[in-house]
Amino acid sequence: MKVYKSAQAPFQPAQPGSGVKLLHTDRLSMAIWKFDKGVDGARHAHPEEQIACILQGRVEFITDAGRAVVGEGEQIVFAGNEPHGSKMLEDSIILDVFSGLREDLRAKFPSLTPEG
Repeated sequence: MKVYKSAQAPFQPAQPGSGVKLLHTDRLSMAIWKFDKGVDGARHAHPEEQIACILQGRVEFITDAGRAVVGEGEQIVFAGNEPHGSKMLEDSIILDVFSGLREDLRAKFPSLTPEG
C-alpha cells in the first residue's frame, strides 16, 4: 500500500494559466489539473481511454461528435485516440484518470511520491 498526499504538493506549471499534479503507477496515470477561466486545452488525442471528472468549475469539451459542457461533480469519457480539446468556462479543477500509462506526461512532469 502506498499513500500519496496530493493536497500538500504544489501544482507543476503547464501551459500559461494551468498547473498539474501527476501520479503514475506501472500501468496507470492520474492527473489533477488546475485551470484559470478562459484557458483553452489544446486539441489532442492519445491511445489511452480517459475519464475526466470536474471537481470544480465548468468546462466545455470539443470533439468530432460535438460539444458538451461538464460541471462540478460530472464526468466525461473519451475513447482511446478520440481527438478532444477544452475551454475553461470558469476557474476549474479536473481529475483525469487514464487506462494506461501516459508516457508523454510522465516525461514532461514529475510524479507525486508516496508518503514515508
